[in-house]
Amino acid sequence: MSYETYELAVKPINEAIQSRAAELAAKIKTTATANSDDLSKMVLDDDFIFFSQNGASALTKSEDNGIKLFSYGKTDVYYEPLTDRFVYYEFDSDLGFTMSHEIEESVLTKIFEDISLYTAAMHVVGVDEVTTACLKFRRGVLDRLK
Repeated sequence: MSYETYELAVKPINEAIQSRAAELAAKIKTTATANSDDLSKMVLDDDFIFFSQNGASALTKSEDNGIKLFSYGKTDVYYEPLTDRFVYYEFDSDLGFTMSHEIEESVLTKIFEDISLYTAAMHVVGVDEVTTACLKFRRGVLDRLK
């Protein structure tokens, strides 16, 4: 197959991928916004632990009360429920501290072409899975103390 033939064949596929990924990005943003009050309470609760999808590890909370959703390449992606933003953090050597930068919707769309990153984000912003996991963990703590 020539590259020209490939280009003709792949163009509608790429358009369908981008369209579906844009739908997923919009759904994540809508879900996060709808649950931002609960997520804000959870991120401020010192006893609340955001467990990863597999339940084996706790997700990081940033100093700015962001919840780590996943890593995309070398960049960690967070959701800040208090400001309702998807962000990444970067150290600014001129200012001497870490700054948050909002992730543009077009970038979220590109990121969510990887469905595993979408499900990792939805695991957190959908609230149900992380509250269930934390409750199970806290019950286990109590059981071990008996």
